[in-house]
Amino acid sequence: MGQHLRSRHVFSCESNKEKMQWISMVNSCTKECMHKIKKKWQGGDSPRHEGPQDEDEKAEESEDDPCIFMDICQLGGDHASCAVHGKQRATTKASGRDSTKVSDRARGDQYQLALGNCPIPQVDILILGTSCKDMSRANPNKHKQKEAVLGKGGSAQTFRGMLEYVQHHSPAIVVFENVDTIDDRGATSNLDILLAEMGNRGYEHQVIMSDAALFGLPARRRRVYVLFLMLGLAC
Repeated sequence: MGQHLRSRHVFSCESNKEKMQWISMVNSCTKECMHKIKKKWQGGDSPRHEGPQDEDEKAEESEDDPCIFMDICQLGGDHASCAVHGKQRATTKASGRDSTKVSDRARGDQYQLALGNCPIPQVDILILGTSCKDMSRANPNKHKQKEAVLGKGGSAQTFRGMLEYVQHHSPAIVVFENVDTIDDRGATSNLDILLAEMGNRGYEHQVIMSDAALFGLPARRRRVYVLFLMLGLAC
C-alpha cells in the first residue's frame, strides 16, 4: 500500500519588502490552486470518498497563513519578527479588539506575540538559498568572494543564520542553492566550508551543479544545489 504524504508551506524568510509582497501573493492563492488540482485529480465534480484526504482539507482550511520572518539571523532562537502576523496583531490592537495587557517583564509566547514575533517552527524539509551577493562574479571585491561565508557581509550573515536554524531545529532534509562561484576551486572554497559545517551538525550531502538552460530557460544561469540528509535518516 502506498503512503499518504501531505506537505505544506510553513514559513518563508525575506527582508526585501517587494519580495515579501510576492511571497504573500503566492501564499494567498496556494490553497485555491491546490483545491482545484485535487478536484481535477479526483474526477471533477464527482462525489469524493471519505478518508484522510478530507481530514487534510479540513486541516488546511483551519491553518494560519505561513509566517514570513524578516531576519534569517533570528532563526536560531525560539521566536522571530514576522511580517504577516506581527502586522495583523498591530491592526487588531489599533482597532481595539485586543484588550490583553502584557507586562514588560512577561516571558514566553504571549510576550513574544505581543512584540510581533512568532514561534519559529521545526520543519522536516528546509529549502533555501542564502545571499549570493558577496560570491557573485559581478562583485569586484575578490577578497569578499573568498571569505563570503566567514566574513561580515550579507552572504556571511545569512549563511550563519542558516546554520543557527539547522543547529537549533534539526530539519531532516536541507536543500541548499547558491551561485556556482561558491565552489571557487581555491585551497578551501566556500562550498568546502558549507559542507564541513553541515557535516559537523550531522548531515551527509550530495552536490549537484546545474544550469537553468537545461530546464528550458532562455539564459545560462549556473547554480549549485546541495541536498543534505541527516545521518541515520530512515529511507
